[in-house]
Amino acid sequence: MRFDCVMWDGAVDKDGYGLLSTDGKAHRANRFFLEKKLGRPLGAGMWALHTCDEPGCVNPEHLWEGTRDDNREDMLEKGREARGESHGLAKLTDSQIAEIRHLYASGVTQDVIGAKFNVTGNNVGFVVRGATWRHVGGLTKKQRRLTDDEAVWVKKLYKVGLMTQVEIAAAFSVSNVAVSRIVRGLAKAHIDY
Repeated sequence: MRFDCVMWDGAVDKDGYGLLSTDGKAHRANRFFLEKKLGRPLGAGMWALHTCDEPGCVNPEHLWEGTRDDNREDMLEKGREARGESHGLAKLTDSQIAEIRHLYASGVTQDVIGAKFNVTGNNVGFVVRGATWRHVGGLTKKQRRLTDDEAVWVKKLYKVGLMTQVEIAAAFSVSNVAVSRIVRGLAKAHIDY
């Protein structure tokens, strides 16, 4: 809490926001004081946001009008987003994420890794591509698209049986799913070889 916060000393809701009653209805105190500061009601879909990030603060100088998206952007800019291990629904730890990325880089499949950590192969895919757990760092597999010429080679290599789909995916630095889609004609179907 900042030294200049003015904390509400009445009733609060489950999230710590001050509550007051006007006309028999409960209202959040921060919204009430922001409307008094602005001299008008907040617009439709507008929220009373805090510069101090203290839900119970009603100092009008700490309050500003914004949207839900403004609130989320403010949260992200200030690093207040629950992520990684601190997220209440996290099933993995930062050290497990590093191990998953190491295992994948050494050739272990997503499904095998998923079974080891009791998550799906799809979740492992999100981790190794860096779509989730970006803050952990480490090796991530960048998604890339195969060129038409590369897709021709994928089809040829698979058709003649020189390589498995997993080996082709590793050789071209793409996901197994990308190779499978090409082989089955679900992607790059316009290409003949």
